[in-house]
Amino acid sequence: MALCLTTISYAQKINQKELQGKWNVAGFNSSGISVDVKNGEVTLSPEMQAQLSPEAVTGLKAGMAEAVTQLKASFITFSGQNLTVAIGSSNQTGTYTIGDKDGKQVINFKKADGTTSEFPVAIKDKNLYITFVDQGQQADFIFNKS
Repeated sequence: MALCLTTISYAQKINQKELQGKWNVAGFNSSGISVDVKNGEVTLSPEMQAQLSPEAVTGLKAGMAEAVTQLKASFITFSGQNLTVAIGSSNQTGTYTIGDKDGKQVINFKKADGTTSEFPVAIKDKNLYITFVDQGQQADFIFNKS
């Protein structure tokens, strides 16, 4: 999962038809923490482990393991030009378009409340890769189609 951004660079060009349907969260990577949702496995990068005490590592892994339950219920659904993003306790709906920016494909998401966001998107090996940025924190997600 750490190679999410690299994967996006080499992914196939996608169109709206390929995105259609419900995609469930399969993996997550942010700030040196990787989660394999299917197996419930939490992995910390060597850099992250070096910054923490063994007790803190154990506590962080336990806390993230609890978050896996929410991630297992998380998804993104594309229906026509409508988009629903349900990650953890957050559920946002709106419309979307696919565009290009800096040599990568992006989703331009106009939420029901009128706000907009943009995030890189790619499909590779039948997996959907999306990078979300919220309040300066970046999170890379991998989705499998259900």
